Amino acid sequence: MRFRFTGRTGQRVRRSLALFALCLAATATLLIPALTLPAILAAGALLLWDGVALAVELRALAATVLVTEPDVKLEVDEGAWGELCHALNRLLQQRRAERHLRPMLPALPVAGAARLADLSLPQDGWACAVTVLVLAHHTPPADPIAQLRATAYAALHQAQLYDALLARCGTDIVLIFGVLSQQDGAAALHGAYNAAQALNALWAANPPDAQPWLILTSGQGRAVILPGLGLTVLGPPLEQAHALQRLASAATLVCNETAYLGLRRLGLAPTHPTARLPAQRDSPAAFVLSLQNK
Repeated sequence: MRFRFTGRTGQRVRRSLALFALCLAATATLLIPALTLPAILAAGALLLWDGVALAVELRALAATVLVTEPDVKLEVDEGAWGELCHALNRLLQQRRAERHLRPMLPALPVAGAARLADLSLPQDGWACAVTVLVLAHHTPPADPIAQLRATAYAALHQAQLYDALLARCGTDIVLIFGVLSQQDGAAALHGAYNAAQALNALWAANPPDAQPWLILTSGQGRAVILPGLGLTVLGPPLEQAHALQRLASAATLVCNETAYLGLRRLGLAPTHPTARLPAQRDSPAAFVLSLQNK
């Protein structure tokens, strides 16, 4: 749709008539005094009419700018309105580009992104207490793209609820709590556990081979900005989460020792876990918690 901003000729005519009426009033003051008042009233009416027409055109312009159709374009031949509409055309083009690019950009929670924008970052990143929740698939699905998309959609909902950073590692979805919200370690762990419970309930009706397996780790991480990759987190919680993936199974939550002890302090984990797995050369000590009937 092409939108032509009309009314320029009419506006010039109205203003010319108003100026002519004022000149007529000045002349009538000397020659025919009786015509002075009607001429002044006519000039005032023309100026008022021009103001009303301008308000109508401004409303039409605002309505055009707010439309979301991709081919909207404003056109004005010359003058200040032309410069304004050229600027608005650039704004509309930028909005169209952002709308096309948005699905390809990382999703940041609104509250977390606002806090991040006001944060003064050290040159080498900053240390923070983080909790990592990994949604891992051990059985190759029939449609890996559809399954990955469904998992990412569910994880994104939890990320928005708890200001978690969303990432991907292979076919696994990773949620990192505590870096965007800048919460203490207990609050990040509590949010991650709530997200794990919600995700487990979401897939409870699916067969075990279609359920993501959940790994939860806590500890100190370092948030850094990498060129071309943006915000990410490095540290033992990420490394331990990857090492514990092979120990997970459906309807269970595999935790590292820091996460398990933190959950116990919060009253979210039993004194005796479902299983305790000793540390091995390629994985840390792990605790298995049942998520059934939670």
